[in-house]
Amino acid sequence: MTLTGKQINVSVAAATAPNAAHGEVWICSVSKSVLISIGRGENRGREVTYHNVVRNLLKVGDWNGSSGSWTVPLENISR
Repeated sequence: MTLTGKQINVSVAAATAPNAAHGEVWICSVSKSVLISIGRGENRGREVTYHNVVRNLLKVGDWNGSSGSWTVPLENISR
């Protein structure tokens, strides 16, 4: 995966295993850490930091076992 300007380019190599004939290609945007303030319950007033929080999933395409590439505008996965 590479970033060129405002586009992400995703490339997948051809399968080398005989049983690898299909699959899906996904991009997952992740925040390294997210601070959450707890407003109710026994932990009210405390803060918790969640790590590696998935923010968005985007299916890029279907993979049929041969090499392939897809281009996705960065705005489609970023917030």
